[in-house]
Amino acid sequence: MVLREAARAAGVSATAAYRHFTGYDDLLGAVCLAAGDELYATMVKEIAGSRASGLEGPALAYARLRDTGRGYVLFAVTEQGLFECLASAPPPPPGAPAGAFGLLTEALDGCVAAGIMCPRDREGAESLCWIAVHGLAMQALQGILPSQGPEFEALLERTLDFTARGLGITAPS
Repeated sequence: MVLREAARAAGVSATAAYRHFTGYDDLLGAVCLAAGDELYATMVKEIAGSRASGLEGPALAYARLRDTGRGYVLFAVTEQGLFECLASAPPPPPGAPAGAFGLLTEALDGCVAAGIMCPRDREGAESLCWIAVHGLAMQALQGILPSQGPEFEALLERTLDFTARGLGITAPS
């Protein structure tokens, strides 16, 4: 697609689009940045629910990790176009703000600090978590798995449980 076609689809003139973007790749980059901000906001909203519920210590760390993954998947199934833009974007350059991936890093560090994750299991755990929730999101978007309703919710909860257990993270009792 070229910028002129994107402008037409958005209902603006090509001249207006070229005032803001040098070309289609520039426009796509701007959309991906906005999508990353939306993903981050969705994940923060999910995490805020745990903090507001009065949890603390290990229970809060565990809930925060799960909420981070839940926010990722919920963003994917409610904002499919933005999610697909993010999924096709190149990785951010070194030194870029951590964004959504940073929230996951903080959640895993919190699990170690709370004593529910062994420090030796921490290295590389972000990638494993990301793979699990991204896989579920993609399967739901492709119609292979449900993307809403009780069956979807159950799959999401099981994915979060299995991922935590696979990383040796123990659920607080």
